[in-house]
Amino acid sequence: MRKITIFGLLLFLSSMTFSQQPLLYSDVVRLDTITSNKDLYTRALIWLTEYYDNSASIIQLKDDENCLIIGKASMIYEPKIDVRPLSDNGFIYYTIKIYCKNGRYKYVIGEFVHQATSDPDSGLINYNFGLITDSKTCKKEIDFSNIASFRRPNKEEIWSDMQDQIKNYATNLIESLKVGMSKKIETKQPNW
Repeated sequence: MRKITIFGLLLFLSSMTFSQQPLLYSDVVRLDTITSNKDLYTRALIWLTEYYDNSASIIQLKDDENCLIIGKASMIYEPKIDVRPLSDNGFIYYTIKIYCKNGRYKYVIGEFVHQATSDPDSGLINYNFGLITDSKTCKKEIDFSNIASFRRPNKEEIWSDMQDQIKNYATNLIESLKVGMSKKIETKQPNW
């Protein structure tokens, strides 16, 4: 009986260790119930073209029948903390999905992946953090021992900074989406 209890405890602890989930922002937004799924789908497409400079390259799927849009985009990541001699400047890529139904839509923003980019002549070491999760601590193994520096970067500070910047970016994106999805589409053609 004691072996079963110990095994159960170890299994529970190991599942807690690996229970981190990819960082995700999602919600169902209800609008006027007479708003059709096609109207919301059109609003979402208009919003995408207004929000992103090159929406054609971002939109990966436009499903007119099911009123679903999937896009892949990126945000610039510049750390707000000193990480030298490491370079994790670069981009955080993410996926945005918008599902439309009569009177409501759902957005899912997630799959945030960090990819560092820097000038090869800068002398900085590129380091990719990969998939950003909801964990408060960075689970990715990072070996800073080969960095000859008086100050080694703190991966937890970088991780927290990335999560904070993603949260701020996603909050602004979601607010813009809500404004765009609440705009009625002009159906009258102007006289010209």
